[in-house]
Parts: sequence; C-alpha cells; structure tokens
Amino acid sequence: MDDFIPSEDLSGVEQLTRSAVIATQNVARLRRQLENEPDEFTRSRLLKLLLLEADKSRLTCQQLDRIDGHMAELREPTYKQVELVEKDNLKGQMSSGR
Repeated sequence: MDDFIPSEDLSGVEQLTRSAVIATQNVARLRRQLENEPDEFTRSRLLKLLLLEADKSRLTCQQLDRIDGHMAELREPTYKQVELVEKDNLKGQMSSGR
C-alpha cells in the first residue's frame, strides 16, 4: 500500500486529465490487490480505498465533460468574432488600397 497514488483536486484541464488517469490507475491496482488479498481486514480497507478512487474518477470525468461542453458553447461565438475581424481587416485593406 506504500505505492498508493492519491488523486489530487487540482484546477485546469491538464491537471484534471492527469488526475483522471491517476484515479483510473489506482482503481485498477486496488482491484488487483483486492482480488488477491486473503486478509479480511486488509480487504475491507482496500475496498474503501477502491470506492473513494472510483468516486474521484467519476467526478473528474464529469468535470472534464462540463469543460468540454463550455468549450463547445464558446466555439461558435469565437468563430463568428474571427469572421467579423477578418471581414473588417479585408475592408480596411480594400479602403487603403484605393
């Protein structure tokens, strides 16, 4: 159990992604340990840790999904802004070229 990697509650997409990967790795490792552990007390502790890591992983995935949704909502207005700027720049070039 000394090699247990705790999931961190960090901000930012990269940190959330890293946290999700770590939680997923922890869940896989804890499942293997739980399957092979003969001691009932240790199995109980492993099960609690497994449930905590599974919950962290679920929350992290939900956070990433929410961020993806926000990014998708912002994509269309951003494209419209870029188009307006490009049209304005083109008009400026045409006016100064005369």
